Amino acid sequence: MSKITAEEVPLLSQEECIDLLKSTSIHAMHNHKFCNKTSYHEQIDTLAKLCDVLITQYHLSPLLIITHMETSMSNTHNKEQEEIDKKIKYLFNLRKQAPSNTFYGEQEIIKQTTQICELEKCKLVPIKEIIHEIIYQSLEKAIKIHGTEMPDNFNLNQYEYHPYINSDTSNHNNHGNNI
Repeated sequence: MSKITAEEVPLLSQEECIDLLKSTSIHAMHNHKFCNKTSYHEQIDTLAKLCDVLITQYHLSPLLIITHMETSMSNTHNKEQEEIDKKIKYLFNLRKQAPSNTFYGEQEIIKQTTQICELEKCKLVPIKEIIHEIIYQSLEKAIKIHGTEMPDNFNLNQYEYHPYINSDTSNHNNHGNNI
């Protein structure tokens, strides 16, 4: 049983909890990408508490919570990928314009090539694994630390993130989870 009793009044509304869940998921994703372990674990702790409140106090389905988390992280990642692509194109154009027959031009070409390589590395981050790990760890901690009881038809061990095209969170059974 969750440590939060049914008589306690939640400090945040359901909408505020969902908004915080989404933003915290995004922060956890960024912390994971940049290997900021301390902040990452703090974000997972916060996500576990939010999952517990949303399931215990607001009786939300774990699948709906998962969908909110998946969608927010996927959408943010896609926007970031678009920005990286724009930056790479910009650097390619700058590199083409740099005069290669001068010392300064050569140095600029090297600098821009290095920046392009770093941006290309950012694009290779395994987002599927990161999203899966964040969701799994958050729900696992909600169960183990906060004592959140999951519905009988939900098995966390069967959860696997499957990227999907439709980002509408109201259609939360459309993402390939067979839980």
